[in-house]
Amino acid sequence: MGVVKLSVGVVLGASLVLGLSACDKKKRGEQAKEVPLAGPEAVAHQATDSGDAAAGHGGGHSLLVNAGGLTWDDPPSLVRRLPTNPIRKAEYAVKIDRGEKPATLAIHYFGEGTGGSATANVVRWIDQFRQPDGSRSQDVAKVTTKQIRGMNTTFVDLEGTYVGMNIPDAPPAPERPGQRLLGAIVEGKLGPVFFKMTGDVATVNKGEAGFFALVESVRALTDKERKEVGPDTPPPGDMFGGGH
Repeated sequence: MGVVKLSVGVVLGASLVLGLSACDKKKRGEQAKEVPLAGPEAVAHQATDSGDAAAGHGGGHSLLVNAGGLTWDDPPSLVRRLPTNPIRKAEYAVKIDRGEKPATLAIHYFGEGTGGSATANVVRWIDQFRQPDGSRSQDVAKVTTKQIRGMNTTFVDLEGTYVGMNIPDAPPAPERPGQRLLGAIVEGKLGPVFFKMTGDVATVNKGEAGFFALVESVRALTDKERKEVGPDTPPPGDMFGGGH
């Protein structure tokens, strides 16, 4: 199915109805491979310029994750590491060379019937960016939709200065210019799964192909895989405090 370009104005209009209650390139023509479950110590990669090794996995197949009954493949250009926040189902770093700035892909699933609509989350993600020239981020964001294995999927692509979320009683996050967001919301049967890559523009550009490969590999777990990976459990903590 072809990609449908959304009007951001329509997205914003829909968000007014939803209000603040919501918590808020290449198409793969084959199904993701089924792989056995492996331990988190499978591979250690040098993932950032800090000199710290990130424990994770990469290379085109997955250590199984159960995010609302969905899982995906790990692309070679991204390395999975232990999540730095307990509300994240999984976390990846873009493979970089020493001296390059990092970028992170965080994946969230909040449980059935929670997490908010795709529309409300798209609006909230866009509002986390400010444009250096004073234009509205809503007017420059690229929002598209497509079907991935029968699941509605919304993509967001935006560059600018990252200003973060407006969290009540919390100090404002430091502004970070020259950032890029690649986001995707896959609407599974048990609720949406959120994929959000952020970081320096050059590094997100480097991880872009891996981001789309991962999202387009999303599929339902088989019965055998469900038994291997175990039941899904909602994350602890505050969705807003977690920086989703």
